[in-house]
Amino acid sequence: MIKDNQVKLFGILLAISLITGCGANSSDNPQDDFAGDAENELIGIWISNCYDFTYEDGLQVKTAYAKNLFTFESENYTDSVIEYSDASCRSTNGNTSEDFGTYQIGEEVSSTDGTYIKRITFNRDSSDYPEVDGPIVIEGVFRISGGELDFGSYLNGEAPSLLGYLLYTRK
Repeated sequence: MIKDNQVKLFGILLAISLITGCGANSSDNPQDDFAGDAENELIGIWISNCYDFTYEDGLQVKTAYAKNLFTFESENYTDSVIEYSDASCRSTNGNTSEDFGTYQIGEEVSSTDGTYIKRITFNRDSSDYPEVDGPIVIEGVFRISGGELDFGSYLNGEAPSLLGYLLYTRK
């Protein structure tokens, strides 16, 4: 259940990011956002704020709560979803899932709010998805600003935007 929900959730989050508002305000100067090495700034463990999502369980639609935990190493990442039984994400319900793969950081691009963000490509391992041949490639963008990591989607021909509401802090 959680594996399907995680894939659906990530897809929904990427789709929502195209039509929602952008992330935190940032300078118009790309050097201000990425004064350091973005690759090194991303390395580490990042945990999201608590969020809710719905899923179908038979004929019922249920609500669950979760936090995402991203671990970035030099070229590899792990994306863990930890489910909770309460809206404050204090009591885990025992359901977790984990996806992993490699990532590459690309060039800076201008976001829908005119600020600069970095492209990122995730090559997610597809061994848990037998219907998929090869890695699952997800194109995205990110910004680290004020100690928070924000992701969004990137589609060629469309201005990228950040989610702005699912934020990660360094653990």
